[in-house]
Amino acid sequence: MLQGKKLEIAYHDYIVNYSAEANLAPSTVANKNDVLKRLIAFLDGRPFNLNTCREFIAYMCSHGRKAPNSRMDLVRVLRAFVNFLNNNDYTKDNFAHQIVKPKIPKREFDYIDPEIVEKIILAGTEYGVMDNSRNRAIKDEMRAGLRFILRTGLRINELITLKGSDLNIYDNPPTFWVLSKGGNRELLPLPKDMLEELKKRLNYDRLFSVTRETCNFVLKRGARKLGITTKLTNHSLRHIFASNLVKNGVPIQMVSRLMRHSSVDITDKTYTHLNVNDLALVLNSKQKIIVGGLTVDEVFDNVESAILQTGIKEDKRFALDIKVENNMLQIKVQVQ
Repeated sequence: MLQGKKLEIAYHDYIVNYSAEANLAPSTVANKNDVLKRLIAFLDGRPFNLNTCREFIAYMCSHGRKAPNSRMDLVRVLRAFVNFLNNNDYTKDNFAHQIVKPKIPKREFDYIDPEIVEKIILAGTEYGVMDNSRNRAIKDEMRAGLRFILRTGLRINELITLKGSDLNIYDNPPTFWVLSKGGNRELLPLPKDMLEELKKRLNYDRLFSVTRETCNFVLKRGARKLGITTKLTNHSLRHIFASNLVKNGVPIQMVSRLMRHSSVDITDKTYTHLNVNDLALVLNSKQKIIVGGLTVDEVFDNVESAILQTGIKEDKRFALDIKVENNMLQIKVQVQ
């Protein structure tokens, strides 16, 4: 039986040795350590087995771990620990698969167009008449950090740990290194419209001096100024980043790579929440037996939508004019 001193030795081996060998992120190790310390205190010398594990989960759920996501996190830690115990001969009974995962209800979020989010960021960081130089500098940091999240889909913790030395601005294409959630250091492309701003930050110890709380406050203030009631957080920007790519036809494999998900399935399940209008457009424009049922105006709308999805309207190098006259769709693109 695994209990008492032997369990404490296994726990120490897992938290100290295995975590170092697996190069787990500090936040991951801290979370595992918190759960397992509580487990050992709860057992109080009793053996660790399936029954006591289930008792511990019930206890934790009655002491603050009621939410499905929180319980799922608890189950993942325990399953990983049981697998470690079995793989390292601390126990022969691998009951990891018998620890039941809770069903997580799919949580939808209200999609906001990135251009609207950009306006919210600008409104939330707008200078006030009483702002001194320090307040303006803080708002500049918030604006730059949130714009970077919107363009890259980073998590706030990943943004906070970025340094100027992580930037490879003069590479072709410009890239940056990010320490991802799983502890992997990964290379991603830089948004070209922020390169000039980022060049000023190459020697910064912290690329963006922001916090989770201040970023959320900026978004809340900007939305309120513009009369937008949708709840928006810094993590919403990550969802919007991915959703916008999917809605604009970017292959799910590339979206998954940019999001740094462990599998494409996660990206597919989380971000392909196309609305009815999107589905109707696909249904009526991609099946030959239905296409003939579209009105002329609907066909024109589809063509216009396809052109706008290229982003040419926002490209200052071009002037775009689309209009319908005498049942003709006229498209003019002029170099500025």
